[in-house]
Parts: sequence; structure tokens; C-alpha cells
Amino acid sequence: MKDLLHGRYRRIIILFSFLIMTVVIGTVGFSVIENVSITTGFHMTIVTIFTVGFYGDMTIKTEAGRFFCDFIAVVGIGIGLYCLTQIMETVLSGRLREMFKMVDYESMIAKMKDHAIVCGFGQVGKAAVESLRQQGMGVVVLDKTELAMKELDASVARIIGDSTREEDLARAGIGHAKVVLVTFGKDADAILTTITIKYIKPSLMTIVRAENQENIDKMYKVGADAVVSPELEGGKSMSSAAFTSLGKGPTADAASPAKQG
Repeated sequence: MKDLLHGRYRRIIILFSFLIMTVVIGTVGFSVIENVSITTGFHMTIVTIFTVGFYGDMTIKTEAGRFFCDFIAVVGIGIGLYCLTQIMETVLSGRLREMFKMVDYESMIAKMKDHAIVCGFGQVGKAAVESLRQQGMGVVVLDKTELAMKELDASVARIIGDSTREEDLARAGIGHAKVVLVTFGKDADAILTTITIKYIKPSLMTIVRAENQENIDKMYKVGADAVVSPELEGGKSMSSAAFTSLGKGPTADAASPAKQG
């Protein structure tokens, strides 16, 4: 699990290290092979890697220099393009902004133990976070977008990522979490998230929200330990309130449904 944590950031750093190494090798190589100064060698390396297409007053004079130029072009351009795609993917997923937040949430999560992970920060997720915090439990919120968590208190740890990805669940501290609450409004997302959670850590308590009652049994079958339907629970709460108002008290039917299947 540790290998997945921070994997993307490590990859970018390693790629940049290779790019810098290529620039250094190119600078020294051009200087030696073409018998030019270090600054000229650096200029030729940058022009080659970024395919500007000209060296100004300078030309490659030797056969060895031409072969070396081709080598630097292939290696440098390949690494540069891969770096760019990794950075763009990171920026588009919102993780680069998360990396540079004043609060280092991933370091905070690394120190947490027996915490709850709340997947999805909609209305249900927000209520779950507030309730868990009132009970003094550590919470990590995992959602795909930063915008979804704009109302989340800055002191609450959060991860911008996809709960169906092992890497992002690892970043949320699934390895040392006590319970996961899956609060998505879409049952398909909730089911896939539950499957991923149980694949990583089968013993982890997983409580899932069901938007449609016909999917409750499916959620239990893929490993959910408890399933809550806001629609069903809302109706039972109303009937319980009605019986209470009539002086009859809540009935046995108002209890949460037993686990199916």
C-alpha cells in the first residue's frame, strides 16, 4: 500500500531528475565532441530537446556530434513529453493545487489511525462528516473535485481523487482506517467503490448509501456491511414520528432493515 501512496508525485520528480540529467549529459557531450564552451553546449542541448530547430551561428561539425544530437533528441523529447503529460493529468485532476495547499493533508492522514473515510461530499456526506466529528472521530473526505469540498472545514483532511482507484484510497489512509462511508448519489459509483474497498481490505467496515431500494441487495452481495437508503429511512422516521404523536410510540417496523442476502 505504501508504494501507491504519493506515487504520482514521486514519478514526476523522478522524471524531472532524468530530464535534468539529460541536459547535463547533453551539455558536457556537445562541449567535448564539438569542442565548444559549456554555455554553447547547454544552448545546443536545449535547442535539441525542445526542437527549436536552429543553433544560430553554430553548426554540428562532426559525425559523432550528429549521432549524439540524435540521441539527445530522442531521449530528451521522450522524457519531456512524458513529464508534460503527467503534469497535465495532475493539474486537471486538481491534485497539483492540493500539493501546494498550506495544509499538508497527506502528512496529516499518514499520522491518523482508526479514522473514517467518507467517499463523496454531497449533502449526505456533509452530514456524515459533521456527525463523525461531533463524536470525536478522525475523518478523511475523498471526492473527485475540489469544488465539491468548498464548504469543508480547512481542518478536515481531504483527498482529491477517485474512490474507485486503489491509489487514491491508499492516499486516504485505507490501510489504517476503521470504517468507510460511501455516500454517493449514484448507486453504480457506490457499488464499484465498495468492490474496490473490499478488494483492498476485506475486513474494513463499509457502510453504503443506496439511492434506489432495488440496489440494496446488490450492495450487500458485493461486500457492504450495512446499507442505508435515505428515502426508506426518511419514510420510516416520518411514520415513527406519527406513531409518537399519536402516543403509540415507534413500532418494530421503524427499525433499520436487517442485512439481506
